[in-house]
Amino acid sequence: MDINNIVYITLLVLIVLVPIIFYIISINNAKANISNYLLERGATDVHVSHNWLDADRDTLTFDVVYIGVKGNRKTARCKLHHWGLFVDSELYWADPLSLELVQVERQLPHSEYHELSEKIRAHLPFVLPTYEISTILPIKNSEDQIVMMKYVAAFRNIFRCQPDGSIVWQAELPTASGDVYTNVEWKDRYLTAFSRSCIAVHLDLETGKILPSGGVQGQTAA
Repeated sequence: MDINNIVYITLLVLIVLVPIIFYIISINNAKANISNYLLERGATDVHVSHNWLDADRDTLTFDVVYIGVKGNRKTARCKLHHWGLFVDSELYWADPLSLELVQVERQLPHSEYHELSEKIRAHLPFVLPTYEISTILPIKNSEDQIVMMKYVAAFRNIFRCQPDGSIVWQAELPTASGDVYTNVEWKDRYLTAFSRSCIAVHLDLETGKILPSGGVQGQTAA
């Protein structure tokens, strides 16, 4: 076997093996993130297994078994975004309200985000998976704001809020279940939101409903 064939075979092996190695490392990093999250919140006997049958281009899915803080055996499913070796620190739980964990109190500054989050919590008649705000957008000629909560679970996580935290509307989602918004922005005077199901929509500023493609009414960026 001449040197050219050896080089060719070596490159071929590397092309096959390197992505596999990267994928295995990202899986192990994700497992560590999930285990640490649960252990920090009082869970014990944590077992995390990768679900090979439920995966897409940039998401890893894991089945988790652990003992909750009340001593019950719990099962859960968790997703994380990944890009090569890099795994997102945000955990996406299928049912975050049933995890049976100790709530970790974070030392948050009394920032605009935190203050508005507490006001929204006080006004909402129902419980959200999280009240942690990831995005606030101003509205021109209005004291109201567009607020997006962190996408830790499937829920309608974009709101139009008044300064006192009262809710004007909660945005409609593009799919019937299992979806959540991951980004919202003013784009060409459209209030544009992008969902985890990879659907971009324009939201009506007055109602929070998804506008039909091709026309926008009442959209005014700050």
